Amino acid sequence: MISLQDVCDLPIEFDDLDNDFKMPECLHCRRKKDIPIESLAHTLLNSAINYPKSVYSEYSVFLEEDEQVFAKDELNYDLLVIPAGLLGIEFIKSHIYYSPISSECNNMKFSTIVEGIQGMTTVVMQKNTAACAPGTNQPMVQEGIMIELQPKDKIAIPEGYFYTFVNTTGDTVILSRVYKQYKTAPTDSLSRTKGLAYFCIRKNAKQEFVFNPRFRNIPSIKKMSPRDNHMPELGFDLSESLYNLARLKTEKFLSILS
Repeated sequence: MISLQDVCDLPIEFDDLDNDFKMPECLHCRRKKDIPIESLAHTLLNSAINYPKSVYSEYSVFLEEDEQVFAKDELNYDLLVIPAGLLGIEFIKSHIYYSPISSECNNMKFSTIVEGIQGMTTVVMQKNTAACAPGTNQPMVQEGIMIELQPKDKIAIPEGYFYTFVNTTGDTVILSRVYKQYKTAPTDSLSRTKGLAYFCIRKNAKQEFVFNPRFRNIPSIKKMSPRDNHMPELGFDLSESLYNLARLKTEKFLSILS
């Protein structure tokens, strides 16, 4: 058993043999989702892959004392467990999430705030241009970003970016995220493009990004440090865990998340 309390401030242990959590009675698990391969197939480089049957897991949790913060579906705190492995030649990855840009105000809003809990999580973010390539229905890419999250690293992902979480390591990774609405990218557009413009693959025992030919004008993916993300400018005490920040600064989270 591996205690995660020092990182996430929750009395939770992870069983690395069963890839599951041991939770005390004071920690409520509102829902657990085991994400099947079928729900990711349309985003894979090789959509014929049918193994593993369950790719990764999501847990929505909160402490009993924080029920008023997290039990109303206004704010959600999820733990994601992404095992090591491959989907064909791609590293195991999560759903592709997306929140469109809000029209309600001029202030920047965010889809989610993410924290590394165990291992190194690779976050892939992509922003498309407003228009397709001339004379085609192929989307063009404005920006591609890759961020590697170590435990306690935090990032805020703005609206208008597609994003996914990838495990490029040999061990299970765990991350947490806070959000208001659970939004995956539209299935019809992802089926047409077969996912994002960047596939993270294993080649010659190394990590490599290859372009998706269903996109046009794809820039090289840019590696960014968590320190260069938006979190420092939001004024949070980054020494606090994401869970503590969400329960202590609930109103601020509700105001900046879409």
